[in-house]
Amino acid sequence: MPTHLLRTTLALLLTCPLVHGVHAQARDDDALARTAITSAEIGVPAPPLPASHPLRPWQEYAALRRDIDTIAPAVAQAFLSRNQGQPVATLLREAWLASLAKREDWRTFLDAWSGDVKGPALRCHALTARLRNGGADARWTADAQAAWQAAARPPQACDVPFEQLTARGGVSPAMRWQRIEQASADAQPALMRAAAAGLAGSEAALARDYAAFVEAPH
Repeated sequence: MPTHLLRTTLALLLTCPLVHGVHAQARDDDALARTAITSAEIGVPAPPLPASHPLRPWQEYAALRRDIDTIAPAVAQAFLSRNQGQPVATLLREAWLASLAKREDWRTFLDAWSGDVKGPALRCHALTARLRNGGADARWTADAQAAWQAAARPPQACDVPFEQLTARGGVSPAMRWQRIEQASADAQPALMRAAAAGLAGSEAALARDYAAFVEAPH
C-alpha cells in the first residue's frame, strides 16, 4: 500500500466518531496513534498501540508490509485470521501474494490464496501456482479459459497459464476472435496479432488484415 494512502487511511480513522467517542479524553492514546502513523510513513518501530485501539491492525500492517519478502507464513496467516474481512487484511494478503509470486513460492501462495482476490495478475499467478503444484485438471482449464475471456489486456502474469492453456488445446477459435474483437476496440493491433497466431488459414489472414487496418486505417 502506498505510504500516502496508508497515511490518509490512518488519519481518517483517527478522526472518525468512534475513535473520538471512545478516546476523546485520552490525549496520550491519541499521541500513540499519531506515532503509529508516523512510524508507518518512515519505517521506524513505535510502541505498540493498545490491542483494543482501532488503529492497532494498521500499525501491525505497516510492520508486516515492510518485511513482506521475509515474513513467516504463520505470522502472516495469524494476522489475516485476526482481521478477516477487513480492508487491512485484504491489503496484506495482496501484498504477500505478490511477493510469493515474485519468489515463485507457489506452495505458500496456494495456502495464502483467497477466492476474494480480484486482481487479474494475482488470479493468473494463482493459476500458475495450481499448475506448479499438479493442479492442472479440468477445473484448472475452465478457470484459465474464464481468465482468458476476462482479460482484454492480459498482464504478464498470465503468460504462463495462457501458454499452457493453449498447449492443452484450451483456446478455441471463438475465444481467439473474442480477444481480437476486444483488442480492436482498444486499438491494440499487437494483441490482435498474438491472438490470431493460433488461427488457421484464411481466418488467420483475415485477423492479420484486421489488425493492419486498426494499426493504419485505409
